[in-house]
Amino acid sequence: MSQFCKNALSKVVKQQNVSKRHFSTMLNQQSNPNFGIVGMDVYFPQRCVNQKHLEQFDGVSEGKYTIGLAQSKMAVVDLEREDTVSLALTAVNRLLEKYSIDPKQVKRLEVGTESAIDKSKSIKSFLMQLFPDSASEMEGIDTINACYGATNAFFNALYWLNSEHQTNKKQDNYAIVVAVDIAQYDKGPARPTGGAGAVAMLLGKDAPIAFSNYNLKAFHMEHAYDFYKPKATSYFPTVDGAFSNVCYLRSLDVCFERLRQRHDVPISTVDLDYFCFHAPYNKLVQKSFARMVYNDFALAANDDVQLNLLFEKYAIKDENIKKQIIDTVRSTTRETTYDNNDISKFFINLTKKIYEDRVGPSTFLPRELGNTYAASLYAGLASLVGVKGEALTNKRVNMFSYGSGLASAMFELQGRETTHKKNRYQLDDIQKVLDLENRLNNRIEVAPEHYDEIMSKNVEVYLKHDFVSESPIDYIEQGAFYLDKVDNKYRRFYLKK
Repeated sequence: MSQFCKNALSKVVKQQNVSKRHFSTMLNQQSNPNFGIVGMDVYFPQRCVNQKHLEQFDGVSEGKYTIGLAQSKMAVVDLEREDTVSLALTAVNRLLEKYSIDPKQVKRLEVGTESAIDKSKSIKSFLMQLFPDSASEMEGIDTINACYGATNAFFNALYWLNSEHQTNKKQDNYAIVVAVDIAQYDKGPARPTGGAGAVAMLLGKDAPIAFSNYNLKAFHMEHAYDFYKPKATSYFPTVDGAFSNVCYLRSLDVCFERLRQRHDVPISTVDLDYFCFHAPYNKLVQKSFARMVYNDFALAANDDVQLNLLFEKYAIKDENIKKQIIDTVRSTTRETTYDNNDISKFFINLTKKIYEDRVGPSTFLPRELGNTYAASLYAGLASLVGVKGEALTNKRVNMFSYGSGLASAMFELQGRETTHKKNRYQLDDIQKVLDLENRLNNRIEVAPEHYDEIMSKNVEVYLKHDFVSESPIDYIEQGAFYLDKVDNKYRRFYLKK
């Protein structure tokens, strides 16, 4: 090979290496645009049932739902008036109105759900009614995989924002992610773990809730039949509850072990400021946080230096407790402890105060609404912002997403004060927009007997068509969307109150 060719080849290789290096690091090395959530709102049905009253109606022991599941109330949905489309329409419409966003600035719209009302037509296509004809080039579509769909939609929107930013840095484009679901179960032990709600998030740059470091994410996927919906004509899912809990906790283990290594120095649970978990019911959230702390010690089981450092971080001084932790993590493997209630209870009790401070604020909405499937994790985030507001500035929020079947992810968000304060809502502004406590207190509580009647009616309505709804709309909020009719071709029509 001639010297000229060698020099030319060398130059090409160097250019390729620079290009590869630039591609892999550009998200962190360039001026950070701080993509993330610049605004969010929540919509939930205006009727609910009290879990304490439901315990009495169902004839179960006192505390089975309120302590055993750690739930307070549950959203009630009449499918003849409200479905995932009406919930999503209301959530997106209010997001645009409350944050004064020109719909033309929204260039991508993603929906995460597992409660689609059509096997072909997307919820996103219904939402296009909220946008002018000139917005018809809007990208994005529905993502479906149990409770994980909204997280995939969230990452799709973030990746798209970064791509658009690299192409045209001057435009201030937005993406919207809608997490929406209705969770309802047949009579039995799973019924009190139902719920409903929608979370609409406006994504853009210079966000007060930012995904600042693209390295800080971890995923775990596998094949499992823990929760699924194989029968198109059935209103209810098929669930293996005990196995689903194991799948959830195993995914948590894998994601946490991967994520902690992606920090410059491997972190421990106690190093993080706040936590949001996918919440089918809040007792599982308690177990999940305890599980993360258990993992801290289990991963350091044979390293005395690391164990002592953890004892110091968690302010554990009692020698008996230290010994019990060491004996536990050295005598068992993580794979054999998923259904070990003694270990779970020990770490729940050990971390009660930390849980109340760092996890408790994110459980506010999930305890009041119940399981919102794909919206659950983001209802937790809305709760955290609604409770803490600007106190989240410079705080790290650990997010764990899980969807049966299964798909899971753990990632970190950062609370921050935005650079362009006049053009961006701050954390305390979002807190005021959410106004969670006031809105929850204004709901209408229905008796368990009425709730039971509504659930029986929902089964009949599920595949019904060629009807004009006669259900009352007095409980539906002003400005909310509701189902008006379904024609003889199964086409659904909605009105705004």
